[in-house]
Amino acid sequence: MLEGFRPTRPVAQIVQGTPEDITLKDVERTLANVPGVLSVHDLHVWSLDGERTVLTAHLVIPRVSSLEDASAVKSAARRALSRKGIDHATLETERRGDPCGMES
Repeated sequence: MLEGFRPTRPVAQIVQGTPEDITLKDVERTLANVPGVLSVHDLHVWSLDGERTVLTAHLVIPRVSSLEDASAVKSAARRALSRKGIDHATLETERRGDPCGMES
């Protein structure tokens, strides 16, 4: 350990951890409540600078969804996340039954 070391930023920010005021379960619930979302996985939330919160997630949508449907789901999800203070979201949509490899 470095003696006298005092971080100038919170440790969660240094290691790009989930901000203290955000719980993954709450974010997952928010995304799962978006019309057209069947389930959520591979969810990650972190802050790069302590001010901007970013997210990546996979959203499972119905098998019959079109590209327009997927785009509408992503837009609705981004609006819901913005209300939670998440400034940037990278969202991947997958149709139900499509292989992902990231599902837990």
